[in-house]
Amino acid sequence: MNKKNLLNIHDNFELADSKNNFNKTQIQKYMHSISKLLKKYEKKKTLVLIKNGNGIYFWMNILSCVNEGYTCFPIDSSYKINELKNYYKTIIILDKKKISIKNLKKIVKNKNILKFNFISATSGSTGKPKLILLNFDKIMTNVIKVKNFCKLKKKKNYLIAIPGYFYSSILHFFTALVSGSKFIFIEEKIFPLDLINSLEKFNVNYFGGPPIHNKWVIDSEKNLTKLEKIFSSGDFLENKTIKKYKSKKNFEFYYMYGITEASGRVCINNLKNSSRCNSVGKPLPIYKLMTRNNDIYIKSNYLFYGYYFKKNFEIPNKNIYITGDQGNIDKNGNIILHGRKDDVFKSSGIKIFTQKIKNTLIESNLFDDVFVYKGKLKNYGNVPFCAYESSKEINIDKLKSLIKNKLDNFHIPKKFKWYKKLPRLRNNKIDRIKIKNND
Repeated sequence: MNKKNLLNIHDNFELADSKNNFNKTQIQKYMHSISKLLKKYEKKKTLVLIKNGNGIYFWMNILSCVNEGYTCFPIDSSYKINELKNYYKTIIILDKKKISIKNLKKIVKNKNILKFNFISATSGSTGKPKLILLNFDKIMTNVIKVKNFCKLKKKKNYLIAIPGYFYSSILHFFTALVSGSKFIFIEEKIFPLDLINSLEKFNVNYFGGPPIHNKWVIDSEKNLTKLEKIFSSGDFLENKTIKKYKSKKNFEFYYMYGITEASGRVCINNLKNSSRCNSVGKPLPIYKLMTRNNDIYIKSNYLFYGYYFKKNFEIPNKNIYITGDQGNIDKNGNIILHGRKDDVFKSSGIKIFTQKIKNTLIESNLFDDVFVYKGKLKNYGNVPFCAYESSKEINIDKLKSLIKNKLDNFHIPKKFKWYKKLPRLRNNKIDRIKIKNND
């Protein structure tokens, strides 16, 4: 990163967790101490791994890295570095309690590895996690566009309660930074009452989180009088929750469609100004979205450089990325998502839409959550299966009688699996792989 691109920290920006509260001056003092350490090492041949689990020190370590122009990778504390070591001369691991330096002898040369300075990992909910090569300037352009679209103001309390190494968490952090908010970080495992108590304790104005958190918030919104704006990203938000948010006038709800490979949030739907509940809104000005056979493509100069362990690190061909999502664009330019391409399949020649099944099942009010996926039965081939979360097992015959007039026979799941708690990843997305492996 060039000197002219050094990070600009808003005067009103603060960092807080359950134990600490640092203002801009204190943050810069900490950053200065880390910068003195980093300056000993060559930027182009050094990777800094920033370990999660250190509260606000995790975020100050990220700031220290990007401010000095080093390539950084925010990671879970369990991440192994063996896959990365051949690409760098030095790997620095920043931890609150311990800083370790690994000097390496062998480097795999690739000129394109010098072009990026941020690494993120996908959640792995639909397959094995992938490491994505990003450019910090592109991330910040996306963050500023989101801040302007949502009309975020300074001196607000902005809370998230998802692990810091997830990319959505990182985007919320930088959005708070450019807005001049107090960024409040909760990294402990959180339950509904914990979240609501934290929102009240910190007088939270802005809150960002996955669908499950936003469901908890709307169910307790009468006690959250300070809330002004809520941001939802990740998996689909169930229809009844969206409708609850749309009916409220005391705060704004933003439904966000983000893609790590596109450097951040691609579309935003402000439900207050939208007549469509099932839309993720229009693309931000730095993106153009196209569809072909319901597949969604993104064209932009703000895409990633590639996946880490692929042979080539070049940006996608002609600045176009195939998202793997399916949907359509309505006459007003809004994006309507149908689900992941992997979640749409054919059964006896009929196209099956798993998101359509999920929406219908959720509307029955019998489940806390459901996951619909492609299963296989002998003599039938591919058919829809359903794993559901509920305090008690559901009478399936009763359920089928409720939905038979809402779904055709091909869309009615042929197998139901009961979980008191659906297996989830640490960002609260459903662990699809674990459920499928249980078949």
